Amino acid sequence: MEIQISILYTTSLLLLLPILVILIIKYYKTLNPCQKLAPGPWKLPIIGNLHHMGILPHISLANLATKHGPVMQLKLGQRLAIVISSPQFAKEMMKTHDLTFANRPQLSIAK
Repeated sequence: MEIQISILYTTSLLLLLPILVILIIKYYKTLNPCQKLAPGPWKLPIIGNLHHMGILPHISLANLATKHGPVMQLKLGQRLAIVISSPQFAKEMMKTHDLTFANRPQLSIAK
């Protein structure tokens, strides 16, 4: 009898645990909605978009720009980068949004 109760508790726990995890994930997604970012290629969890960079990164970026547009986002490792490949957009960013893009992240190697 005790074995049946133990099996019942184990199976109910195994059934409720995934449901609880799914509910927690949905709660956090509604709590922190994603911002609308620029389009970009698909990324891998740890390296981001580094696998899209070939031996010649400028050619890889030009190919990605023809596919995803003149403004795209790349995740290079853990850093998010916005790539602007159009001279008109670059001029506009430097004129109107210069203070927004003036800061650079502090690298731990530079400290």
